[in-house]
Amino acid sequence: MVWFRANQPALRQDSSSRDRNTTVVAQLLPIFEKEPRGWGALTFFSRPAHPSQSLSQHFIKWRSGCPRELQPFITKLAAVFEVKA
Repeated sequence: MVWFRANQPALRQDSSSRDRNTTVVAQLLPIFEKEPRGWGALTFFSRPAHPSQSLSQHFIKWRSGCPRELQPFITKLAAVFEVKA
């Protein structure tokens, strides 16, 4: 998502920006709607990430903390941001 790369610094600076978060959610929601069991992966999401941690590192950590059956779902979410999980 080219938009994300351009807006990532601003999102890191202000993670509560409603307009920017709405854009991200619009990309992710269809994935959750298509695979509702993916909502279960959120229980394994660790927040906050360390400020120096890259988005890819955060997805990798999240994916490794999930049960095996949810790991492909995390990979799909990471792909939206064009990072590896």
